[in-house]
Formats: sequence, structure tokens, C-alpha cells
Amino acid sequence: MFERLAKDGREFEEKTLEHVHEYSDAGLRTLILAYRELDENQYKEFDNNFSQAKNSVSEDRETLIEEVSEKIERNLILLGATAVEDKLQNGVPDCIDKLSQAGIKIWVLTGDKMETAINIGPEIQALEKAGDKVAIVKRADACIVLVYIGDDLNLYFMDSSILVEGKGLLGVENIRHQISEAAQQITASRGTSQQAFALIIDGKSLAYALEDMKKMFLDLATRCASVICCRSSPKQKALVTRLVKSATGKTTLAIGDGANDVGMLQEADIRIGISGVEGMQAVMSSDIAIAQFYYLERLLLVHGHWCYRRISSMICYFFYKNITFGFTLFLYEVYASFSGKPAAYNDWFLSVYNIFFSSLPVIALGVFDQDVSARMHIANEGVQNLLFSWRRIFSWMLNGFISAIIIFFFCTKAMEIQAFDEKGRTAGRDILGATMYTCVLWNCLLAPLKQKAMLLGSSSSKVCHLAKQAFDEVIAELDTLSEESHKEHFDHAAFERQPGTLDL
Repeated sequence: MFERLAKDGREFEEKTLEHVHEYSDAGLRTLILAYRELDENQYKEFDNNFSQAKNSVSEDRETLIEEVSEKIERNLILLGATAVEDKLQNGVPDCIDKLSQAGIKIWVLTGDKMETAINIGPEIQALEKAGDKVAIVKRADACIVLVYIGDDLNLYFMDSSILVEGKGLLGVENIRHQISEAAQQITASRGTSQQAFALIIDGKSLAYALEDMKKMFLDLATRCASVICCRSSPKQKALVTRLVKSATGKTTLAIGDGANDVGMLQEADIRIGISGVEGMQAVMSSDIAIAQFYYLERLLLVHGHWCYRRISSMICYFFYKNITFGFTLFLYEVYASFSGKPAAYNDWFLSVYNIFFSSLPVIALGVFDQDVSARMHIANEGVQNLLFSWRRIFSWMLNGFISAIIIFFFCTKAMEIQAFDEKGRTAGRDILGATMYTCVLWNCLLAPLKQKAMLLGSSSSKVCHLAKQAFDEVIAELDTLSEESHKEHFDHAAFERQPGTLDL
């Protein structure tokens, strides 16, 4: 805003800037107010250009709107600044902490000032586990690195002959140099300790990073425990989301509550909108709508885990049952020397296999399967993609081939030595087909139970670990309550009656 002020409109600039920094340090959301007087001709020209830009259906519609707005938002007169306390919703810190424990990488994309983002960061626990915070800030004349050590804020200025514009490297090279320095700092720290870092970058630095050094910025960001992009525009939020999704190949989830989050939501793989006082634009652009942020914990860690487990097991089971059933037909054709005899199975057997017999396990897996209760959160399976990897899919397919081979040769060998019936006939193709069909059905119906037993066995240690953590938390809470009651008891016992008091 200060860059848009006219020369005669900066009367309260220093005082306003001082107030803005005080508000930001207190964690408040700031708003700077300025105005410009337009005559009738200027307004008509702006209104005409703005209407044409809004009604444009070309790909550069947003660019046209920004250009028109940029022309009119100049030579402003500063009025002052105001601030408002934007409290976090209940349960936000605990929700973010549990998502971090589940292995989910959290990026905070906000339009707040850097001071506000730094003050809110510990409250949402985005910076709680970061011992040092590496921040890239593009100022008017220099690029500085902010390093947090404990509760002290230390500012490390690089060589001014390199950083000050006009004396050395210019803006783009400043940011490139600082990203390299930050990466070297993380590398040096990793060699001596396992300290975590958090990257904090403002909108101006982000503009350079997203244009000329995407790979360097992404490499640095992925090595940090948390990333906070402050003073970022809606377009930058969308570009950051697109960069992470395309470069890393990971599944991205975006959550927002306002119209400035629509671009970010549209770029993400999974879109979640929060309905509230910010309006319904984010909800209309999302896949899932929630009313409170802390609902995200149950949505991802409980229902997300269940759905991931159900869908992955159901798809793998589809491969297994169809390969087991179809490969027995292929083996029968080989056994019959491809003589053109009809299939071993009856036509009705072929028709009702997927429609009736093997559909019940699929419904059971896809709807009712729950490995743990809602109180036990196991989310690292989805983050690490343990249940739907190519290795797991091929193992199910291989299991289907092996099951088909065992069933076919067991049935054929079992019928080689046969007794004659009263008419002198032995078991024919229909008897062999019915026997194999029965074995295939029993094998496929019992496969989900075997698979569930194996998965429960693999996750039992995780459940025990989670139960132990919950038990330790309860014991710690009881110890705290016991110490408080014990202290209160001694406080009462230490009370001595003053001389001259009268017992009633």
C-alpha cells in the first residue's frame, strides 16, 4: 500500500507504519486505509475498462482485471491503519499437531504480514517443532534471513555489498543467494543435530521464487518441517499448490474459507471448504464442506483411514477373485489341449459369479470394514501408501494365479482315480467344473478374512503403541492432578493462625 501512495499523501506514513508493526507483533490482522479522488471522466474511463475486463472470456481475464486495477490504485492518500483480532477456532492447534504426527506436511499460505504469521505460527503449532526458522524476506533494499533460536530473535544480515540492490546482485539474484545460503545452513545443521527448520517467505520473495528458481525453492521447502508463505496473493497460493502437486507427485489437500482461497482449492487434488462468515465461495469450489477446522482431524485420520483401507482392499480383492476364476478356465483349455470343448463351467456359473456370489465380500469390504475404532488414529498407512502400492497389487495378483493353479490341479488329480456309476460312467466335464467352481467360491469368500487377519497382525503393534501413548497421557494427567491436590493440601496445612485470633 505504501508504494501506491502519492508524494503529498504520506503525511502519516511513519506513524502508521509504526502502528502496523505494533499490531502485527501483537498477532492482530492489520488493514491500511487510503483513498484517491477521481473526477467524473476518470471514473467513467475506469468503469468502462473494468467492465470490459470482467466480461472478458479469454484466458487472461484475471490479468486484465489486475492491469485495470493497477492503473487506478495509484497516487493514493493515506488515512491510517486499523487492526482486528482474528482468533483461531477451537481445536485448531491440536488438529494441526495430530496431522503433523501422522506424517502430513503442512504449508500455511496466508495473506497476513510476516510478523502476524510468526506470532500465530506457534499457536497453530506450525512452528512448534522447528528449532530454527529460516525466513527469506524481500525488503526495499536488502534480503535478510531471520533465524529463531529458542525465544530469542536474531537477525543475520548478509554482506550488504552483495545484497543491497544497485551495489551488487539485484532482486532475483538476492533471493537465489539466500535460498542457497539457507540450504547450506540446513545441511550444516543436519550434520551436527536433528534440529527441524521452518521456512517463512513473504509475497515479494515468493514472486521471484515461483518465476525463476522453482526447483531451488521447492528443494529448500521440502527439507523444512513447516512452510509459511505470508503476504501471498490468491494467484500465488494457486501457483504454490500447483508447484507442489506437479513437482513432488504427492497428493495435495487444500482447505480454505474465503474467496481468496478459491484458486488454491481448484489446483489441489482434494478440496475442503469451511463454511462461515467469510462467505460460501470456498464451499462452492470444494469437494467437501465442513463447519469447523478441527473436523479435519476426524475427516482425515478416521474416515480417511477407513476409506483408504476399504478402497485399497476392495480393488486388490477384485484383481484376486477375477484372476483366480479366470485362470482356472485358461488351465482347463490347456488341459483339454485347446480342443475347442466348451468351458468347464456352466453358463449360469459364469453369469452369477460376479453378480451374486462374489459381490457380498466386496460390499462388506467397501462399506463395513474397520480395523480400529474411531479413537485409534492410524494415518501413516495412507501417507506411506502401504496398502495400495504396486508391490501389494502384484502380490494379490500372484496370489490369485497360485490359488488357481492349486485349485485346478487338486480337482483334476482328485478325479483321476474314479469309481464307475451303475451305468458305467465316470465324472465328466460338468462334475469337474462344479467342483472347481465350489473350490474357487470358498477360496474367494474366505480371502477377505485371511487378508483382514494379516492386516490386523501388521497393525497390531501400531494399535498397541497408540494405546500405550493414550495410557501414558492419562497417567501424566492423573499425576498432575495428584500433585495439584497434594500442593493444595500442604497450602492449607501451612496456614498458621495469627496471634490474637479467636477460635469460634
